[in-house]
Amino acid sequence: MQHTWLKNLLATGAVALSLLTGGQASQVSAATTTPDVPSTMTFSKGDYAANTDGAGYAMVKTPTGSLNYLISQSYKDSDGNYAYCLEAQRESPIGQTHEKGQLGTDAQYRLFKYGFTAHPASDTAYWNIAGLTNQEAWYASQLVSWVISGNLSWDQLVWQASRPGAFKDGIYAPYGQDAVNRVKAAATLVYNNVMNQKDTANTSFTISADGQTKENGYHKYTYTVNSNQQGTATLNFKNQVPGMKLVDAKGNAITNNTVTVGQPFSILVPTSTPTGNITFDVNGNVSAIVPVVYTDAAQTYQDSLVLIAGLVKPLLANNPANWTRATGKMQVHKVDQDGKSLAGAEFTLTDNNDTATKAVTGKDGLATFTIAEGATYSLEETKTPAGYTGSFKQAGITLANDGQVFSYTAKNTLNKGVVKVHKVDQNGKSLAGAAFTLTDDQGNQQKATTGKDGLASFNIVANRTYTLEETKSPAGYTGNFKQAGITLANDGQVLSYTAKNTLNKGVVKVHKVDQNGKPLAGAEFTLTDDLGNQQKATTDKNGYAEFAIVANRSYTLEETKNPLGYHGTYKQAGITLANDGQVLEYTSKNEINTGSIKIHKVDQFGNPVAGAEFTLTDDLGNQQKATTDKNGYAEFAIVANRKYSLKETKTPEGYTGSFEQDGITLANDGQVIEISAKNNKNQKNVVKPVKPTTPSSTTPAAPVAQKTGTMPQTSDSNNHVAFWLGILLLVIGLGFGGFAYYHKRQSR
Repeated sequence: MQHTWLKNLLATGAVALSLLTGGQASQVSAATTTPDVPSTMTFSKGDYAANTDGAGYAMVKTPTGSLNYLISQSYKDSDGNYAYCLEAQRESPIGQTHEKGQLGTDAQYRLFKYGFTAHPASDTAYWNIAGLTNQEAWYASQLVSWVISGNLSWDQLVWQASRPGAFKDGIYAPYGQDAVNRVKAAATLVYNNVMNQKDTANTSFTISADGQTKENGYHKYTYTVNSNQQGTATLNFKNQVPGMKLVDAKGNAITNNTVTVGQPFSILVPTSTPTGNITFDVNGNVSAIVPVVYTDAAQTYQDSLVLIAGLVKPLLANNPANWTRATGKMQVHKVDQDGKSLAGAEFTLTDNNDTATKAVTGKDGLATFTIAEGATYSLEETKTPAGYTGSFKQAGITLANDGQVFSYTAKNTLNKGVVKVHKVDQNGKSLAGAAFTLTDDQGNQQKATTGKDGLASFNIVANRTYTLEETKSPAGYTGNFKQAGITLANDGQVLSYTAKNTLNKGVVKVHKVDQNGKPLAGAEFTLTDDLGNQQKATTDKNGYAEFAIVANRSYTLEETKNPLGYHGTYKQAGITLANDGQVLEYTSKNEINTGSIKIHKVDQFGNPVAGAEFTLTDDLGNQQKATTDKNGYAEFAIVANRKYSLKETKTPEGYTGSFEQDGITLANDGQVIEISAKNNKNQKNVVKPVKPTTPSSTTPAAPVAQKTGTMPQTSDSNNHVAFWLGILLLVIGLGFGGFAYYHKRQSR
């Protein structure tokens, strides 16, 4: 039924649902929350009607001051739920189909929540109004609908009962003041709740960031999608990172990126992920109960307010999750065995993805790496400094805090080795007593002397250049050794060298001379060393004999055979060689054998004859002359190695005869060769000698057996047989002498 007097009070359109917008908003964008509701609605008659033009529960005071009852007929929507009239001046849309208009207001939403639709009269706990009927509760709610829709104001309502029996039909209950009071109380309750409560038809849809932690190698971002309605939300990630996960509160993986409204969920980003962010949208899918206005396009029937359950799809756009990957430092200090910093050590840092980074220590011994959260590292020394040995490996390194510094010390040991030198002689025999000096490039020296095994050893270290030099040869040896540029390549290396010396050699030279310094050949010398080894040599025509000698031996030089015709001895002990090439010269003097020829001149009676001249001529033509003395003797000095001829060159006066003896030689030193030469005294001068009773002391001694004896004289009275017998004996003597000389030469 239309109320034309209400036209001026009618709102020209329904108020749209007020919504908030924004990415992380408390409510969602209006553009995204239009519920999925029927596009048309057909209405049917309800169970209740109230008021006539002359009776009812309440009247409205018009602008002119007149009072009129507000007539209304209840009706239902297509689902059988009660709807409310928005325009009292038009006819009820019973049997009409209207089109969907705008969403209702929050106040209209609260009308359904606090009015008859949600609370029938039987809900006495809510109404607390004795005797309240459903019709009264419905009508009270309808009155509030007109007020909040702007058809009239609360102050325009006049609460006045109708007269009993004024209705034309019998379905309306009689009105009275008690009924009016109940409707007024009910309307007041509904109106106050609608105006004062904060319930909204808006669908609140928010996402709250509940916390950020690190757990088990992940950045954990926990969120909750909140709404005043039930539903779900789907996360749309605009960018993702490897290893990212979406899990529920129990850590279970969420499928299809769909979370439940009101249930916490977490985004897990590996802590190994470089600093960055992800952005995601939250697409809601929630149920909503909203007031909807259905309108008559022809403006003939009342617009109607219907409460409808729909589906809302809000959007929360561009939600970020930011993280910073924690970084730290790893520093390794390379030192030697004494703690001294070492440059040149290479270290390799490898993460759990086999990504390797290398760094080399500087002069401060430090190598530094940047490490990041979420990775497990292994640090290993991959190259030791030159000249050092050792290793370093540290596994399982993980960064716990941003800015954390890991410090390690890696110790290397300087490579050590040995220089070994073997001193040998020219035959490879080990020699003791050789002194060696090892000098490094800083001038430091070591000295060592070879032992009986010929070895000397030196300790060396890497990163030094050494020179090994022989500074003293073994006694009796000559030679030198020098090896420069010695360096150690590997720990424990032994550098071996062989240094050869040559035994010092020299000469013993003996010069054999006679008493006048004249060289003598044919002298035999024997050189004997302290081991009993012997060498023999015979002097040459220059009087020299030589022997080769070596150092470290003591020699004795001895004359073991004189030159023919000489006598003397020579022995030199303790001969040692001091220097290589040394010539030790010795002079050995022999005296030539000397002797004499003593000739006794006698007459035929054996009496001494003075004045006989004899001439002794050697094989070089040298002559000596001598005249017999009163005892008949004449003497000549002779030497060995000469052949003499003795000849009587002047016969004493009064005597006749001659004497000549050839081939006279001296056999032994000091030998006296006595020869008797007889002359015949002329007869007229012969005086028979008186035989003395005692032999004269001047009588010459008989010649020795090996001498040639007295040669027969030409003036001798013996016959020729005696002469030739003497010649024969002389030849035999010379033959035996020659035979003995030959064998002596052969024995040499």
